[in-house]
Amino acid sequence: MRSYLILALLIAVVAAEHVCKVGEKDYKNGQEWEVLPSKKFVMKCLVEPSGEWTVNFVACKTKSGRRVNVGETATEGKTEYKCEVHANGNPRLTIKQNAK
Repeated sequence: MRSYLILALLIAVVAAEHVCKVGEKDYKNGQEWEVLPSKKFVMKCLVEPSGEWTVNFVACKTKSGRRVNVGETATEGKTEYKCEVHANGNPRLTIKQNAK
C-alpha cells in the first residue's frame, strides 16, 4: 500500500511540473491567454511529453476584441488589422485606417 502512495505522489509531482511558467503564472498545455495590459496579443502554452515547454504567439485582437490569427488580416469598418510575427519572434499588429 505504501508503494502505491509513493507512486501516486510521484506522478502528481511530475504532472504538476508539465506546465508553462510565465512570470508568476502557470499555464496548462494548450491553454491560451491575452498579454496584459493591452490584451492585443494571444499566447499559447505547448508542453511536450518530456516536460519541455514553449510559449508561442498565436493571434492578435482587434479593438472590438475579434481574434485575428497569425498570418491573417481582418477588416472592421474602415480599419484593417494584420497579425504577423517578426523574424525575431516578436508579435506585430499592423493597423491601417481607411482600408477599402
